Order: sequence, then C-alpha cells, then structure tokens
Amino acid sequence: MVRQTEIAGWVRRLAVAGLVAAACSQGMAQTLPPPRADAPAETLPTPRRIPSATVAQPTLTLDGLIQLGLERNPRLAQAAFSIDTARGRALQAGLYPNPTVNVTGDELGDRQGPGGIWTAPYVSQEIVTGGKLRLSRAAANREVDQATLALMTQRYTFLSNVRQAYFEVLTLQRRVEILTDLVKLADASVEQTRKLLEAKRGTRLDLVQLEVEAERLRTELEATERELPAAFKRLAAAVGVPSLPHAQLVGTLDLPLPDYDLERVQQFVLSEHPEVRSAQIGIERARLLAERARKEPIPNVTVGAGYVRQNQNRSGDWTIGVSVPIPVWNRNQGNIMATQAQVGEAVQEVG
Repeated sequence: MVRQTEIAGWVRRLAVAGLVAAACSQGMAQTLPPPRADAPAETLPTPRRIPSATVAQPTLTLDGLIQLGLERNPRLAQAAFSIDTARGRALQAGLYPNPTVNVTGDELGDRQGPGGIWTAPYVSQEIVTGGKLRLSRAAANREVDQATLALMTQRYTFLSNVRQAYFEVLTLQRRVEILTDLVKLADASVEQTRKLLEAKRGTRLDLVQLEVEAERLRTELEATERELPAAFKRLAAAVGVPSLPHAQLVGTLDLPLPDYDLERVQQFVLSEHPEVRSAQIGIERARLLAERARKEPIPNVTVGAGYVRQNQNRSGDWTIGVSVPIPVWNRNQGNIMATQAQVGEAVQEVG
C-alpha cells in the first residue's frame, strides 16, 4: 500500500515542481513573438476534437451482489433443500402404520367340501403404544429447527464473505485510481523538471528522484492491476456465480466503522447465534430420542377381525385376533445406552 505520509510528501513536492514549471512556461511564452496573421493554414494548430461519449460500463453494487447470491448461490439452495428433507422426515415419523388385509383359503379340495374354508377378508391393525409416534415426530421437528438454523448460518456466512470480497475489490479499484493519478502527476513533474534542467533552472538530482518515484508508482499500479482480476474472481465465488462478468463496483470506502459494545455483542452471540441455538435444540432432540428409546420395549398391540366362509357346511363365521410381542431378549438396551450417551455429547457441545 502507498503510505499516506509518503504520498502526501511527494504530492507536495510534485505540486511545487509543477507550479515552478508553469511559471517558467508563462514567462517564456511572454517573450515569444505573436503569431503572424498571414501564416499559412498548415502551420496553425489543429483544433482538438472532443471525444464522443463513451459507452457506460456495467456496474455492480453490494446490494445487487447480495440479491444475486441469494437467488443463485448453490450452498444456500442446498441448505433450503435440507429443510424440506427434514420436514419430510418429520411428517413420516408421526404417521400411523397401515392396516393389513389378508385373504386365506384352508382345506381346499376336501372330500366333505371341495370349496374349503375361506377367510376373506381378515383386517389387522397395529396399535402403537407408549406415545412412540409423538416422541418420534417431536424429535424430527427438532431436526427441522436445526436445518432452519443451518440455513441462517449459511446466510450469515454468505453475507460476510460477499461483503469482505466486495470491499477487497473496491479497495483495489480505488487504489488503481489513486495510483493512476499519481503516475500521471509524477510523469508530468518529471517532464517539467526535465525542461527546467534543459533551461538550466533545475538539478539532475531532482530529476532522478522524480523518475525513481514515478517508476515506483508505476510498478505498484501494475501490481495492483494484476491483483484486481483475482480479487474479482474471489468475489464471484463468494456470490456463488463463478461466471459473473467483470464489472466496475460502485460504493464508498468512507463509511464510519460501527461502534459495538463488546459485552452486549457477547451476550447476543451466546443467546441468538444460530450455531448456539442449534446446539441447544440438539440437547432437546437428544433427550427426546432417549425417551423414545426407553419407550421402545413397550409392545405394540395388533388386533384383527375377519369373515370366515365354510363351504363344507355352507355357514359363515367371524374371527378375531390379538397379538402382542413379548420383550424377553430384546428390550432395546443398546439403543437406550447410545441415546443416553448422545445426550451427554449434546450437552458438552453447548459447554
């Protein structure tokens, strides 16, 4: 970076040299004879043509870049789809089991009645006990909350990265503008000092110093111009549009820095930061899953009923059934142990 004090010193030095040269040129102009009225046309100076209006280059603003990124950034889109995925899982977790319909035929081809015995239909339904579906859906809803907070985290990260890359490019653009003006001023001062030296009114040392300074400024300008395209590519990557065409950024670097209260910021971050809130919700989800694991050994009850047609004696009957699994060997001991450990992990994540 061009140091402010160094630039100010050289600007004052170059300005003094320019004023001296201008005064010298004015004095020399007063001693020259006036132009002849009958001078041929080809010796008269040609009027300078005014350049036509240039085509306006495309510009980009910080708000425009943020809006573009919100619409096209793939990471934000991926986080949004994660919310839909979690919502689908939450919906599925609370659905009741479907009933089962059976049609069976017994004693087909019997001598007493070749038609056999038909049970058609036999309908059975599993009844979920212990509030398992409620706990499963509650835990899945906490996952939806965590996915929503993950999207907020991605947005905050996106905004931070875009702003940082934007001001990096804007700073380089402004540096190019300043260095361009300084190079022009340095070249003009070198030219004026050279004329003063030819007129025996300057020294070789002043000319050499100005030439060295002009070359240094030109080198810094070239280095900054080479750095600018890479910085713009980083900006395009932060926005999420790698094919973003290069354009001039519009903005200012003179904005005052915000004055934050460190203690209030710390309290806000600890209470409202998406990652902290997600970790707190993770504790709730882990506890719900642990409770769900403890309810798993409670057996579900399956009830059923059906119509039976006995073709041997041409009669119809009804049948009912109830089945309950007995948790003798598998009482979900391993999952209970694992979910209790997950509660401890979630608590430690919050700290």
